[in-house]
Amino acid sequence: MPVIVDVRLHLSTEQVLRGLRMCYTSKMQPQVIGIFHQLLSSVSELLTPAFAYQLYLLAGINGDLLCLESGIAFHGSAVTQFLAGARQIAAVVSTIGPRLETKVDKYFAHDEQLRGLILDDIGTAALDSLTMEICQFMKRVASTQGYEAGGPLSPGQLDWPLIEQRQLFQLVPADQIGVRLTSSGMMVPRKSISMVIGMGAKIRTWTQAEICARCSLRETCSIECTRN
Repeated sequence: MPVIVDVRLHLSTEQVLRGLRMCYTSKMQPQVIGIFHQLLSSVSELLTPAFAYQLYLLAGINGDLLCLESGIAFHGSAVTQFLAGARQIAAVVSTIGPRLETKVDKYFAHDEQLRGLILDDIGTAALDSLTMEICQFMKRVASTQGYEAGGPLSPGQLDWPLIEQRQLFQLVPADQIGVRLTSSGMMVPRKSISMVIGMGAKIRTWTQAEICARCSLRETCSIECTRN
């Protein structure tokens, strides 16, 4: 089962600023911007991006049930609709590692909430960048088989139950990149993500905006959907 480490991430100032939760129109703007640039310039030493994946053939789709030849099945209309046309899927677990969140926790423990919030948002942007790198990687893998690759879909999105993250973890050697599931089904380190990416001759493609548009939390979510 392939494990890819030392992934090169592309973190631009503009990309991270789009997702930053702090208000730049407030009187704190100069302070926030200064801390942001300081943290961004040194964040690479806190990142150990890696991902593990494995390819699996589809056995078939029956209603809202997607079955793999490995015997694992996923439930939900999102899974079957977005992966329609797939011949196989890549099961993926990825992480930016534990160092950044350890630093964030230290900031909060020492009453440096502003630094903690900003660094946490930089970590989220780094995880988004890793996801984009994984998508490009899977497009190359698919092309070697004459396939195209669709977009990523993660447990917990739309009607795909978060609990099925456990099935996904049975498909990938997540422990080899230091990722584990807690008893409640949450990933450790926190800045980690699991996903499936469909591959096929006529695989459906979609944008993150389409996922957001169908999400039940779209009216209250504070995250601006900017990724295509």
